[in-house]
Amino acid sequence: MLKSKVYINSPVFIQNILLTARGGLYRCLSQGRPFRRIFNELNATQYLDAGSLRDWQDKKLRSMVEHAYKNVPYYGRLFKKLGITPGDIKSGNDLKILPFLTKDQIRLNPEDFTPRGRNRFLVTKNFTSGSSGKPLTLYRD
Repeated sequence: MLKSKVYINSPVFIQNILLTARGGLYRCLSQGRPFRRIFNELNATQYLDAGSLRDWQDKKLRSMVEHAYKNVPYYGRLFKKLGITPGDIKSGNDLKILPFLTKDQIRLNPEDFTPRGRNRFLVTKNFTSGSSGKPLTLYRD
């Protein structure tokens, strides 16, 4: 919100500088070290046999679940309400202990689904088209 107000109320030459800086930042992030790390990991795992690939996927899932539990308010509360810990989810088969997430839950408080400590300057507000009847607000980096 503040970002767009600053941009809209700035003179055109400042808007150009802001867009150039943002573009440079996105290029750095999309082609920089984080991108190369993920690319190299995917490149190294693309030829794994089925068992090794499943092990790698489960490891990634456990890491994501741990992150969501610690950093995403909705999931921290959900796990406590269900009386489970991230350690209870070891593979994709264990995801069935979690309830389905609905769009209405996200609509009630989209901020509950964004991680604490994220860099607010890298987060953009996005919307679905509303083809199901109601558009959905999402935040992404």
